[in-house]
Amino acid sequence: DPVTGAAAVVILQMSDQPSDLQLQKIATEFNLSETVFVTPKDEGTFSIRWFTPVKEVQLCGHATLAASHALKTVAPTLTSIFFESHIAGKLPVYINDSHYELHFPCREPSSLGVDEFSANLGRCFGINREGILDVAFHKGSQKYLLVLASEDDVKNALPNFDQLRHVEFPHVPLSVTITAKSNDSRFDVTSRHFAPWVGIDEDPVTGAAHVVLVPYWLKREFKAAEELRCFQAFPGRGGELICKLVDQSTVSLRGEAATFAEGSLHWMV
Repeated sequence: DPVTGAAAVVILQMSDQPSDLQLQKIATEFNLSETVFVTPKDEGTFSIRWFTPVKEVQLCGHATLAASHALKTVAPTLTSIFFESHIAGKLPVYINDSHYELHFPCREPSSLGVDEFSANLGRCFGINREGILDVAFHKGSQKYLLVLASEDDVKNALPNFDQLRHVEFPHVPLSVTITAKSNDSRFDVTSRHFAPWVGIDEDPVTGAAHVVLVPYWLKREFKAAEELRCFQAFPGRGGELICKLVDQSTVSLRGEAATFAEGSLHWMV
């Protein structure tokens, strides 16, 4: 279904490469959670950059998936793609029929425990302290996990973004993911992802959050699992990811993509 999951704009090779400021203006104009710019390098290798409406980000899963799908559309025989990011490094993608498997760097977070900070963070989502199991943080990506006892609390959370921006975090945040074990037999883990600090109040599906979430849950709860079936519960939309730990440094994210619209960009910025 092309109107589920997360939307991204993919811009393939531009004859005249815009400046960083111009790239940001283009992303701001599209005003989706991510606009991704893809430029060919060597055969089968492409540079990739991701922009929200307000800034460039370190890594984005759904936009990388969308970029892979766009390249597969123009070159149907592709079975693998190698992206290179000046921030995230080399990011291989493997294609099997309609599925794309992204290999991203594993970013295992450290537990911060439950204390006054976690209680304050929980209040931003309408969660009582008793409903919080843990808070974890990955320093390199500046991502927080708020781990809850109830999947219903994840799905029914009512974020107060003004309050969230004024919480005193122990480390500077770029995003907060709230997560819990799933009650649905189809899934293992449910989450929602919030990043008002980069211009995205809530993201429908977030691969970059799962490279933090997956190693956390595999270590905490699913130690014998070969893969995690994850659902991101963005209200009225959301999406599914199949994730696994390839090795201690790599998380794979598997999903599908569909083209909603295509055209040409005439930029004058």
